[in-house]
Amino acid sequence: MYKTERYDYTHQAWIDTEGRYLPCNHPPTMDCHCYGKLHAGELAPTQRDEQGSALTPVIAILTLMTMGAVLVAQSGLVNALLARLAQVFNG
Repeated sequence: MYKTERYDYTHQAWIDTEGRYLPCNHPPTMDCHCYGKLHAGELAPTQRDEQGSALTPVIAILTLMTMGAVLVAQSGLVNALLARLAQVFNG
């Protein structure tokens, strides 16, 4: 019997107390392709790694949005767009 530490919800697999993926324990006749069965014994990423990698895309998107806003403001497009919108809504 294995001692489990945590569950990897992303891959749907148990991780033991040494940080390695555990096999899924489905019967061989099931011919499953569970992540735990395919990666049993491999070292799983730490919780800190998982959290960092989950935040990376968010940080990248926010950075791009900020850079885009600065470029638009510097180019004067904001004033042109606001003026055009005022024309459209005021008739």
